[in-house]
Amino acid sequence: MKVFCTVAPLRRIGKDPQPTRSMNSSTKDRCTQAALGLLACAAIVTVSPRAQAQEFSFLAGPLKSNSQNTYSWEANYRESIGPYAAWSFSWLNEGHIPDHHRDGQSVQIWGRMPLWNRRLELSAGVGPYRYFDTSEAQAGGNYSNTHGWGGLFSLRAAYYFDNR
Repeated sequence: MKVFCTVAPLRRIGKDPQPTRSMNSSTKDRCTQAALGLLACAAIVTVSPRAQAQEFSFLAGPLKSNSQNTYSWEANYRESIGPYAAWSFSWLNEGHIPDHHRDGQSVQIWGRMPLWNRRLELSAGVGPYRYFDTSEAQAGGNYSNTHGWGGLFSLRAAYYFDNR
């Protein structure tokens, strides 16, 4: 079992929403977001010995869209299908831009290339992405839920410190 806990920026997939209100991010908000990310990483590391996943990863980072600042994160479970293939399930939270709260799920199939005695692995994944976007309603309601499909393409490099 491998556990990865990384804090890194994520990129938006699909059409970038155009927020209508501005959001000011203070230093206190950024510190709170960083602390929440570290707590999430600590929780994953604490719970992971009981999990039966081959690999579980958590990525988090800042998101900026049209001078709007927020955060984004991804939780990912990945299982090997032999030495040259794998599959994964991901939950992506694409941030909370004013009037847009978008997240979704993805299943990907991966091609893997093990190098350096299987300690370095380069891989590429592709799969469908099902998203849900909660936004302010256009016609008199409080909010609107938009559902849609997109594609998710990923590149990954991993180094393993132990023998596999």
